[in-house]
This record gives sequence, C-alpha cells and structure tokens, in this order.
Amino acid sequence: MPQQVKIQGWHSSGEKSAATQSIKTGAGVLHGIMIETDGAQDVTAQLSDDADGTSGTKLTTAIVVPATDRYGGVFGMNVAFSTGCYLTLSGSGTEVAIVYYR
Repeated sequence: MPQQVKIQGWHSSGEKSAATQSIKTGAGVLHGIMIETDGAQDVTAQLSDDADGTSGTKLTTAIVVPATDRYGGVFGMNVAFSTGCYLTLSGSGTEVAIVYYR
C-alpha cells in the first residue's frame, strides 16, 4: 500500500482486508477510499449507509479497480450517511482498502 496521507479533519479506517467491514456507526461523511489489488484479480468495493451490512442505501456505485492497476480509488466524494458506513470488498481475499471519513 502506498504511504498514507492523512487529510486534516478526516479519519482513516486503516487497512481493511476482510470481505465486509463496519467502518463507522452513526452519522458521518464519506470522503474517499483507496483500494489495493493482489495484481491477479479485479477488486470491487461497495460502500453503504448501514451499521451491520444487513441492509442500507448504497453510498457509491460499485468501484472497480482492475488487477493490473494494483491501486485505485475515489476521493472528494463528501457523501453524508446517517446509520453508519459499511464496506463490502469482493476479489481474491488478499485485497485491502482504506476508507476516509468523518
């Protein structure tokens, strides 16, 4: 993973590698996501306004990073959520993502 750059006022989830992760519970603002692939399989990330992954409104469309790109992501989203921020990753199981929020 490239060196993390902390944007003042935003929090970082740290590296999340499990297929599903609760990033934050309660209200907040999603700023961005950085994704790393294993170099062999594409990775798809989905962020939802959800506390536990059972339901919720999608905060983003599916973000796909091609395996050959190795890294990708989106910043400057500034999308509000009310219930929580929940991350779903699909790929080989060796992908990681860092979510930026407040």
